[in-house]
Amino acid sequence: MSFRISLTGMNAALAELGVRSNNIANSSTMGFKKSTAHFASLVADSVADGPTNATGRGAILQGNTANFSQGGLTTTGNALDLALEGDGFFIVQTNAASPADPKRLLDGYTRNGSFRVDADGYLVDTSGRRLKTDANTTSEQGLVRIPSSVGLPRASSNIGLDVNLPSDATVKPITPKTPFDPADPTSFNQSTSVQLYDSLGRTHTAGLYFRKTALATPDTPTNKWETYVLVDGKQLEPQQSNALSFDTAGRLQSPLGPLKFKPLTLDNAGGKVDPLVLSLDLGKGTSQFSTGYSVRGVTQDGYGPGLIQQLSVDNAGVLKLALTNGRSVDLATIRTARFRNPAGLKPDGDGIFLATNDSGKPEVGVAGQGGFGAIQSGALERSNVELTDELIALVATQRNFSANAKAIQTMSDMEKNLADQA
Repeated sequence: MSFRISLTGMNAALAELGVRSNNIANSSTMGFKKSTAHFASLVADSVADGPTNATGRGAILQGNTANFSQGGLTTTGNALDLALEGDGFFIVQTNAASPADPKRLLDGYTRNGSFRVDADGYLVDTSGRRLKTDANTTSEQGLVRIPSSVGLPRASSNIGLDVNLPSDATVKPITPKTPFDPADPTSFNQSTSVQLYDSLGRTHTAGLYFRKTALATPDTPTNKWETYVLVDGKQLEPQQSNALSFDTAGRLQSPLGPLKFKPLTLDNAGGKVDPLVLSLDLGKGTSQFSTGYSVRGVTQDGYGPGLIQQLSVDNAGVLKLALTNGRSVDLATIRTARFRNPAGLKPDGDGIFLATNDSGKPEVGVAGQGGFGAIQSGALERSNVELTDELIALVATQRNFSANAKAIQTMSDMEKNLADQA
């Protein structure tokens, strides 16, 4: 009997040695969670054994549990390297079919956030498993996919202008002999320009011209100007009027809203293009003061097709794309999962865990909110293995193994002595 008891002790020591060795082997594995071996004692199970004469039968391995304590973070500088600070797991699509639904691939859960973009544009881990996200985004079927371009071009429809027209500007009354001519600087007082976009995303230059036409009088106490808009040298025709008026304090009195222009047909050498329909919004800031001509701001609402220039991920897991057209687009939100009992997750290798009945169903949420850990972009979570602790445990495990081996040796010597005396 003693031989078998000590043998269980040796097997227990070997099992713990295997767990400790695995921890040490993965001490540099990103996102790895160390395991702890748990043992239980065996006792006699005979109904004839009472509580006072029940004897121990050794030890048995009950199982290994993962320790999901936080590992340290290491900075990589790669925007697609993601680390979780706090509770949660990244969700990836494994290659195995779900037992409940063979058409759906099984979800895996990992703390290793080393991701990249594959040839098809999907965000994948180092083994090619696709990262999952919130399905209610521009991502495809709940997967994060980076398109080659984002969004169609948008034709410009509104020009916003904040300008000061000098109060001492020379009056240039409109007559048949003195018409407005953009090629004649004497026919206008001031000008500026802005770049516009057509429906194909091509750029055009709009010239904005101002001409003072009348001074305020007692009967008409407003200073009058006219504004002209030309696109690629073609003058736009106003729908109603192109007149501006300022009171004697330099405040814009009219128009009360944007100046609207009739559609302009553009050259379509590069393909059919929609007519350009523009309005000019002078806002509440346009003025006529004595400080001289100045353009304080000019905007327009069009843009060309956008190519991805830079990727970034914020702490809530929002994947942002910076585009070459100056826009920024939120492509998707990377969701994370957590479990009531993460120790009940089943290790599946390569840093992947699978949900079980013991772990419970995953709760999916937004990183950094409601108890979910925040996402740190440009960093990875290191293993939570403490090498010093593991090395000390190895010494204790070796001592336990040697002690059990010594017990077997002692029992063998005793039996030999008994046999010699017989």
